[in-house]
Formats: sequence, C-alpha cells, structure tokens
Amino acid sequence: MSSKHRLARLVAATAVMVPLGAAACGNDEAVDLDLSAAAQRGQLTAADMGCQGCHTTSGDGGVGPSWDGLYGSTITLSDGSEVTVDDAYIITSVREPNAQKREGQRGAMGAYDEKRISDEELAEIIEYIKALR
Repeated sequence: MSSKHRLARLVAATAVMVPLGAAACGNDEAVDLDLSAAAQRGQLTAADMGCQGCHTTSGDGGVGPSWDGLYGSTITLSDGSEVTVDDAYIITSVREPNAQKREGQRGAMGAYDEKRISDEELAEIIEYIKALR
C-alpha cells in the first residue's frame, strides 16, 4: 500500500474515530495520546484488522489481553515462567500464538503470518501498543 493511500486512510479514520471514541468513553475528556507517525499507522492497522474485537485499550479485559500498560509489563505464561512483554514477545504472540500462552488465557488467537500482516504493519502496531504504556 502506498504511503499516500495510508495517509489518506489515517486522516479519514482519525476524523471519524476521534469524536466517536470520545463519545464512547462517556465523558467530555478525550484520551490525550501523543502518538508517533508509526504508532498512528499502527492504531489504524489494528482497527482495520479488527484487533479491538479481542484486545481493548482501556485496561478492561477482553478475549485477549488489554493493550493498555501491556508493553514492558511482566506476565506469567501457562508453564509458570515469566516474560517481559517486548517487541520479541509480541511478534511471537502474533506469528505463533500458542508458543508462549499467557496463564489463564481464555481464547486462542489465530496465527498471523507475513501474508496476513507484514513485518512493517506489525512493527507499527507494536509502536501503538508501546504508546499505551
């Protein structure tokens, strides 16, 4: 996808999503995230791919873990070991979701290979998740 097309999608999505997001929060205060360009693209890609169907950004649990505060946190895996959520963990979780399952994980995410999500798109989603710290 061309940079021009991505930018047009980002502008259009932002114009629609920001007012809707503020209204959905039930208050007059919008979340003030200072997102980098990569994180903004990651936010848009996550929306396009339907990630919010399972992952919230509010801290509330969904089918998958909330992305709010996730990056840099230490989580317990189903084998009892602990891991810090970093780029490598997220990449593995997306590419091979059963490789490092979280303790108490309710659902199983399907694998997203490079045909479903490019390395660049995944890196941008990771930048978005980082911004939610």
